[in-house]
Amino acid sequence: MATSLTEVGTLEVHCIELDDPTQRWLLEFQLRREHAQVNLADDAAQARHPALDQAIDHIDRCFGSRAQKVDPKEVKRLRSQLEQLLGPRESWNSALLRELFGALWERARRRRRSADHERLWLNLAGYCVRPGFGYPLDEWRVEQLWSLFDDGIQYVNESQVWSEWWTLWRRAAGGLDERAAARARRDGLSARRGACASQAAVRRGEDRLHRHGSLERIARTDSRGAQDRARRVGADAP
Repeated sequence: MATSLTEVGTLEVHCIELDDPTQRWLLEFQLRREHAQVNLADDAAQARHPALDQAIDHIDRCFGSRAQKVDPKEVKRLRSQLEQLLGPRESWNSALLRELFGALWERARRRRRSADHERLWLNLAGYCVRPGFGYPLDEWRVEQLWSLFDDGIQYVNESQVWSEWWTLWRRAAGGLDERAAARARRDGLSARRGACASQAAVRRGEDRLHRHGSLERIARTDSRGAQDRARRVGADAP
């Protein structure tokens, strides 16, 4: 058997045929927060990462309160810089993830400096709090995160920001209470329907424009044909 934790907080379990490893069967389980706990005393991997302070400095450079002229390219590189310091993010343990979430949360007010800032903050915060339960104080973290829901996003015309917004709530969904989860689900469905309706409206408008243009060309052709026929009739007339 092989297992892995997905980005949205589900546990993937593959059953693999011993004689033929190409034969795999996938089972997925949604972890339940009331049964998921972390025993910090038994986990030697929970020691503070030696490069954590450097990682927080990079986060502060992009989202901190100090007036820093940060190149937009550096903002886009933040995730790769964190992985260079801390290792591939798939290897980040729960303690490290929650430390990073804390650093991001302390700087949440500066997440809207640009579309890239907002997109990146949503991506990292969601990844670092997933699946929203199972670690001490996760309930508090998700409650704090939920306080942003009514604010929505700043860069509403950026599809990538919208994508990260809804990915954030999928990742934190396991820690939301019933009412919050229902609202996030309802608003997410409405947003998807609205996006689909907008895309369909654009396509319909393009189709109408195309048909209208075709009709205009036909009308002009018919008009010229009628004029030619009239001239021929006039020439043949006695």
